[in-house]
Amino acid sequence: MGKAQARKRERQQQRTASAARTYWHGGPAGLNPGDRLLSPAITGYTSIPDAYTTALGPFDVGRRNRVYFTVDRQMARGHAAAAGIREGSGSLYRVQPDGEVEHDPDFPPGISWCSRSALILAVDELEVTMTDQQIGQALCRYNTWDDGSRMYDDAGRIQLSPQMRDLGIRQHTLDTLFPAWVDYAAVLTKLSRRFPTRP
Repeated sequence: MGKAQARKRERQQQRTASAARTYWHGGPAGLNPGDRLLSPAITGYTSIPDAYTTALGPFDVGRRNRVYFTVDRQMARGHAAAAGIREGSGSLYRVQPDGEVEHDPDFPPGISWCSRSALILAVDELEVTMTDQQIGQALCRYNTWDDGSRMYDDAGRIQLSPQMRDLGIRQHTLDTLFPAWVDYAAVLTKLSRRFPTRP
């Protein structure tokens, strides 16, 4: 079998595996079954900044030409609740990806995926509400720093990044300053003010 046939077979196997999964997307309310999720590159809509840039380094949060979805229903609920805070109301959608499904490299394999668009199959929860701590737990439990180390421990305490270690920040400092499941962007912003980058 040639390389082209092997790639074709691999894509077919990925499509078959993808069809067997249930995918969830959390976002602003107002979409209906049959609507398409389109990427920010097409719609111009963005729910989170393209990157957080602080003295501790840039943190890319996604590709603008993709829509993201997950097999973790609670994680999608967290995104829906966060959208509700920003937009007034957030919903949980069951979706079917269009085209090739790609692993989201920001998460461990098998958790988060992306494609160029997705079809909304159902509105599972019309209005998702969660506390800030519940949102943090739903969204952050899989996060890792650039070196692959966990961003949060099992209790939700933010962990040291390589850049924080380089600045001399200690774990005790993080534990004292920040509650469980705090948004890492808020951590980076506060630390960049407290611990300016050394020349």
